[in-house]
Amino acid sequence: MTDLTPLQLASVALNVAAAVAWGSVARREWETLRAYRPRTPLFRLLRDLAACGAIHFTAQAIVCLTPPDISYVMPSARLAPASSS
Repeated sequence: MTDLTPLQLASVALNVAAAVAWGSVARREWETLRAYRPRTPLFRLLRDLAACGAIHFTAQAIVCLTPPDISYVMPSARLAPASSS
């Protein structure tokens, strides 16, 4: 396994903390929906957005842990438009 730089470790720690925070918000909103059955759709929207945030930050933490040797980097030649001569 490759060694991680301090910047990568900090990035992983912040992403995991954000994933836990959004996950706890999603769980609390799910419990609120189950217990009180509010009529407004904003509670369902908040639950869904919080779950999406938790999934996003979890995936981002996994991406940050991916070694640069196997991560995909798009070649710069494909990014530049072809010049016509």
